[in-house]
Amino acid sequence: HGTARTIVHTINSRFPRSSGSRSDVAVGRNSEVIEINVPRERVGRTDEFFEILTHLRIRQSGSRESAARFAETLVEKPEIAEHMKWSLIAIGEVALEFVRPIYGNPQRVPRITALEVGAKLGDPLTRPHLEELSRPYSGPDRLRAVRLMAHLPADPAVDHILIGLLEDEDIAVRVEAYESLARRESPIVRQRIIGDKFVLHRVPVGTPMIYVTQQLVPRIAIFGENVRLNPNSLVMAWGNRLMIRTEPSVPVTSVFWRSEAGGSAKTEEIRADLNDFVEYLAHKTTPEAPAEGLDLSYGQVIGAVNELVVGGGMDAMFVPEANRLELQRLRALNATVGSTRPEFSEDGSVDAFSPIDPGSTLAAARDANLTDEEKAERERRRARYVVRLRDDPADAESEDPTEQEGSLIRRAPDTEADEDASDPAVQG
Repeated sequence: HGTARTIVHTINSRFPRSSGSRSDVAVGRNSEVIEINVPRERVGRTDEFFEILTHLRIRQSGSRESAARFAETLVEKPEIAEHMKWSLIAIGEVALEFVRPIYGNPQRVPRITALEVGAKLGDPLTRPHLEELSRPYSGPDRLRAVRLMAHLPADPAVDHILIGLLEDEDIAVRVEAYESLARRESPIVRQRIIGDKFVLHRVPVGTPMIYVTQQLVPRIAIFGENVRLNPNSLVMAWGNRLMIRTEPSVPVTSVFWRSEAGGSAKTEEIRADLNDFVEYLAHKTTPEAPAEGLDLSYGQVIGAVNELVVGGGMDAMFVPEANRLELQRLRALNATVGSTRPEFSEDGSVDAFSPIDPGSTLAAARDANLTDEEKAERERRRARYVVRLRDDPADAESEDPTEQEGSLIRRAPDTEADEDASDPAVQG
């Protein structure tokens, strides 16, 4: 029981009970079992939480000495930077005294690792360094720097930096800036919950762009102020069950919808505004919410927006997130970005973001009624506006595993610092 009590005390000292929590983070059930309750502020980041748990030192005495050794080892042996990073974060704020001198280190790996430790421990002194790394042409850690700003304490200067990056030419930077601002609950990200289907974020900055993701919760983020549908356009999709017409001089869009082949049909007029269009597609009409809507699923809404972009109804980049790790390596090309696009089910919803075989039955059926000129125009718009996610060969070929996002070095300790950082893992 003594060891279990020590472990419980160590965990609860590192993660004190937050206001509103019903129990401690660690609760000892018996001499062999410890129940772990993920803190509310760590929900959605459980991977980081458990990394910290596994690097906690059961013996809390000598934390400053350990932090000094870990920081020294970080500079001397950057190949085990990932291991040192989590060991320093696990120690907590005591480690800041020793990582701050590394913020300006000329070596890339120790510097960005120290900045990650500082940012995740809430050190405001990391801000000028992260701002420097977030600038264009600053190097390969630009996305990482933008992402780390999400962890910094409330500060208008940090939000100002991130808001400026919403207009960056690199789409990946724009997305990371948005994610950081959303995580910081910045008022620039205007949120609307669409039933129990998804969250609609309006980000009124930069050129028009639609970003869709299912990380944490299904979301659609619309970048740009007053993003409107193209006038004098007609988009027909899903066997003409969905038709979207915007007149040249009238600021409204006419939407025709037939739920299924041979089913009842209806036509409604809405404002030619992308936010209104997305809400209309998803809204379910009820006595409590009598506004008109089509009650489409999240996947169908994404599919309809994709058809709108590809069909010429709107000029905006369409950026689906297939995989978070891929997105971190996203490099957008404004012109020839390839032909990868969402794969649609029979009802028009997005089943998965993966390449479609141009010769497939589904793809052939979708384009069967198009002329060669119309097909060419759709491919031109798809190439211009639908951004595919792909691995960056430069990342894949990196010889230093600590330079690859998400890498974790696990090896037997062969130095004093390694041995101290490898106290028995805390198991829950």
